[in-house]
Amino acid sequence: MTDSASQQQLHSLLEAESTLGEQLLSLLQRETTVLEQRDTEALVALTEEKQQLLQVLEEKAAQRSRFLQADGLSQDKAGFEQLLERLGNPPTSLHLWEKLHGLLEQCQRQNQLNGRLLEAGRRHSQQALSLLLGGQDPNAGLYDQKGSVNISTSEGHRLAKV
Repeated sequence: MTDSASQQQLHSLLEAESTLGEQLLSLLQRETTVLEQRDTEALVALTEEKQQLLQVLEEKAAQRSRFLQADGLSQDKAGFEQLLERLGNPPTSLHLWEKLHGLLEQCQRQNQLNGRLLEAGRRHSQQALSLLLGGQDPNAGLYDQKGSVNISTSEGHRLAKV
């Protein structure tokens, strides 16, 4: 493949991945709002949408991996940067690569935030359940020494019979 054809193919691939990265970031930001609102129906819908988007992203990453493999380069960031260098660091491709890398870092941070929100919601639900099942202090005894959930129903009075 000529350098010009390789540059065009690389540029198209990076554009597609950048667009998908922007969509993923937007979805993760919407997920944050849904988690804050505790809207489980919307969360289920977003989860399905996220899975589909991640599948397409994985397919694009596999294409990039095959692109690198065809040129005998390692299938990682270093290999990709070698490819850009080999192609003369085309400014648009270099810009798209940096944009994609930044987007993926933002997605990772947003996903970590969502994970913390999800965990906080789980803890809140666990505390409410403990209280309903008769735990005297909803904060006491939720976790054992190994960090596992430990709900004791033998103490206190239940607020509801299950």
